[in-house]
Amino acid sequence: MSDAQQTNVVDVYVRLSDDDRSDMREISFKIPAKLSQKDMLEAGFSIDGHSAARAVMAYTDDVADQYVPLQDALRDAQLELIGWLGQRGYAVNFK
Repeated sequence: MSDAQQTNVVDVYVRLSDDDRSDMREISFKIPAKLSQKDMLEAGFSIDGHSAARAVMAYTDDVADQYVPLQDALRDAQLELIGWLGQRGYAVNFK
């Protein structure tokens, strides 16, 4: 789907975790009306009222045997979300 066809925009928020852990970020957004909570859960998000949320942390990639820093893990999660929502007709606006 081209950008011109994606008229629905989802505002996505990236914040420190509630406990102010500097090694974790939370990605959250209001669940679009056309997507179900089941869709969100299957995509790896937790449900909090009408919002979907996902924690992102640095990790060790066991396959590549290398450390993935927070900024890379966050970028990967953001790109994954852009693609996933894009396939469903939504553009992403990070706030």
